[in-house]
Amino acid sequence: MYSNKDFDDQAEPDVKDVKRSSYGRPGISVEQAAAGVVDVDAKATTYVVLACIIAASGGLLFGYDGGITGGVEAMHQFAASFFPSTVNAPDRDFYCKYNDETLSAYSSVMHFTGSVASFAASYFTQHHGRTRSMIIAGTAYCIGAVLQGAAKNTIALLFIGRIFWGIGVGFGDHCAFIYTAEMAPPRWRGRLNTLVQLGTISGIVVGTGINVGASFLEWGWRLPLSLAAVPGSILLLGGLFLPETPNSLIERGYNDKARAVLEK
Repeated sequence: MYSNKDFDDQAEPDVKDVKRSSYGRPGISVEQAAAGVVDVDAKATTYVVLACIIAASGGLLFGYDGGITGGVEAMHQFAASFFPSTVNAPDRDFYCKYNDETLSAYSSVMHFTGSVASFAASYFTQHHGRTRSMIIAGTAYCIGAVLQGAAKNTIALLFIGRIFWGIGVGFGDHCAFIYTAEMAPPRWRGRLNTLVQLGTISGIVVGTGINVGASFLEWGWRLPLSLAAVPGSILLLGGLFLPETPNSLIERGYNDKARAVLEK
């Protein structure tokens, strides 16, 4: 993003002076470059774009859930196994065909857990880093996929799996926006940050498509639930192999590491 000559650890110019003479290459500290105080000809390199794309899979988690949940609940084999009262339910009310409290709880528990987990994600992301939050999100989402895909004649695994999905979405959505915003150069920040929203919409589209194909299989409901491990794995691997953001490193006192990331 930045070249080594852009930095001067010794110089601490006034912010106004930096803005007035940004093209004159005044001494710019690592902290100022990381915070985007001034854009010192930073470029959106392939490395940066790929990092932002992988991190944006945090939005994919939420979108994928939205794309598959309603369709899975409508599949006959799934309903017969776990929510028999909804099988062949008459269309008495356009807005509430499936008048089943347990099914409603199953649908909403992920959203409730996600909202609660976002508070924990806020603290954890600030004090322990963005990539570690990505690891938690990806791991939780994969666990949820395995539990729900393996469920058989009991709703316990379904609910526990949904709770893990909520943790994954709460941490994933929180760290995805922050990571892409902090990794992107100032000029490209808005454009690259929209990748998270693109990931959400892509998850809805992909999830819906998988539901359509799986609906022709007797065990088809297991397929979309199990395949949720794919976006979860992408985010998990991103957390393991992507670098921490410069801002997070500086907040925790790792200035040398922040410089190394900025220079990539």
